[in-house]
Amino acid sequence: MTKIKLLVAAVCLLVAVNLFMMWQLAKPPRFNGPENQKIIIEKLGLDANQVAQYDQLVGAHKRNIRMYDDSMKALKKELYTKSLIASDTVSAEAIIQQITEVQQSIEWLHYRHFEAIRALCRPDQLSAFDALAIDLASMFNPRQPMPKGPRP
Repeated sequence: MTKIKLLVAAVCLLVAVNLFMMWQLAKPPRFNGPENQKIIIEKLGLDANQVAQYDQLVGAHKRNIRMYDDSMKALKKELYTKSLIASDTVSAEAIIQQITEVQQSIEWLHYRHFEAIRALCRPDQLSAFDALAIDLASMFNPRQPMPKGPRP
């Protein structure tokens, strides 16, 4: 009887571990800033001076993104609390337009950030940047894992 209880406990533990692993795999990958920064530094082969400049760019970029994210959160809160409750579609339309403008500003900020990183590169690093540019969208998209392995 003891062996049966031990076997049942082991099976339950294995099922729990399997469920946990499936849950972990189902979650979208999260942005991993330090890892992505390390990848960019390595792929571009940045020297110490370039890394220092890159770190400054990243810090400024994060501050700017945080500002836009705060604006986006405030606008969405206003949209779903005030406009939706009041059934005010005119107000909702104006807020959605503001959200669109903030999102557009965010995308331009990202674009200019990577232009600045490209400007840090020496001429011999530009081909590495161009190769990296292909992977940028997947590196920073929480819904898409970064491609692994060599390109076909």
